[in-house]
Amino acid sequence: MGIFDSFKKAARTFVEDINTPESFKKGQKFEDFTREVIFSVDRYKLIKKTHDYKQNSIDFVQDSLEPDFKFECKDTGKQFYVESKFRTWFYQGKIEFCKNDQFKRLQEINKKEPVFILIGLDGEPKDPEYVLLIPMSDIKSNSLSEEFLENYDIAHNVSIPQKKLWSLVDQSSKKDAKEIKTKIATFQKKPDTGYCIRCKDELKIDVKHPFCKTCYSEWNKHKNPTHIEKYCHICGNANKGSFAKPVCYSCYKSQ
Repeated sequence: MGIFDSFKKAARTFVEDINTPESFKKGQKFEDFTREVIFSVDRYKLIKKTHDYKQNSIDFVQDSLEPDFKFECKDTGKQFYVESKFRTWFYQGKIEFCKNDQFKRLQEINKKEPVFILIGLDGEPKDPEYVLLIPMSDIKSNSLSEEFLENYDIAHNVSIPQKKLWSLVDQSSKKDAKEIKTKIATFQKKPDTGYCIRCKDELKIDVKHPFCKTCYSEWNKHKNPTHIEKYCHICGNANKGSFAKPVCYSCYKSQ
């Protein structure tokens, strides 16, 4: 009897899968990425998660109108919401991350408890090329431009530290004087001048060789292509890139 039950369950799962729209499948995969990678169990306690497409297609649960997740920082006890959205790329230079009615709900929720919007961009939902984390308090529209999102790029393959998370809420959306100074220096530098992604020494731009000789010798001991480094190879700004991805989002976009 047990084997027939297994066949029934497998058949039911298959039917449910083919009846689930592709957009919901991608959304579910990115939600899995959200929990497994960005807000990992070692740092964040899961308080609430909205119901999936299967449940809501049968009997819609009103809690599903809330953001996808509610987490609690294990160190501080602070609670917050996260709405996860995966997008293939920009459309006419912008990303619409939600509809107007959902945007208004998110604004109202954010008045009571912090809401963050997590956007996966390019690549696959389970392994996006770029990850952007934006406090709802910084968002004025449901449509976000490339220029605006440049300020919210985070490491795409590691859990976000709690200190970094809350610094996003505290920081101003405007670039500070240090960033402006760096931008001016970058504009004035020679066109072919790049930077070592570990120590920021100047060198010729070559994304296949983004280290200076000294730092390459250090890196070569372990040869970990995804080890997080400190700077963008092209502009020299602070960037959690790697040997495999030595360029920040802004420079990647402008190439």
